[in-house]
Order: sequence, then C-alpha cells, then structure tokens
Amino acid sequence: MITKSLFLRIDDTSRLFVVANAPEMDRAKLRFGQRPSGLGFLLMVDRKYKGLIRELSLAARDKESEANSQVVDLPIKIEITDGDENDKQGCQAIIDVDYS
Repeated sequence: MITKSLFLRIDDTSRLFVVANAPEMDRAKLRFGQRPSGLGFLLMVDRKYKGLIRELSLAARDKESEANSQVVDLPIKIEITDGDENDKQGCQAIIDVDYS
C-alpha cells in the first residue's frame, strides 16, 4: 500500500527579506537601518527595490572559496520596503551598498 504525504505551505508575504552575506572587510561600513543603493533580483532585472538593513551578524560564517583561500562572510538581512504581489520568493538578489 502506497500512502501519499500531503503538506501545506503558508508564507507570510506581508514583509519580505533578502538574506545575504557581506564580506568581513565591509562589516565596519555597514549599519543597522542603512539603505542599499541598489537592490534587485535576477528574475526581474527591470525592477529596482528599496530596502533597509535590519540585521547584521557579529559572527562570521567561514567558507572555502574556489581558490582554496579562506573567505569570511557575515550574514545580513535586508527588508524590502516597497515590495508588491509580483515579487518572487527564492530569487537570487543583487545588492549594492554605498559606504559614503
């Protein structure tokens, strides 16, 4: 007898976030509440978004780069402040931050 497993996924889209990694050397330049100068998604290249940095990790995440040198990233979380119903979840984001 074969049984099927059913599940239901409910996403809260009232607030959308981009979870990304920032190079450790840029951590001192990033601030809570800072606005990225550019925020977009690969699937929607014609649309630019506004956002705010909501979380900055103090703990680094180590990973191996392709050149076998150690690369250290810090997780950050950016809230999209002008999202709409056309936004796609799970897309790759492109983020630019001006440090001036």
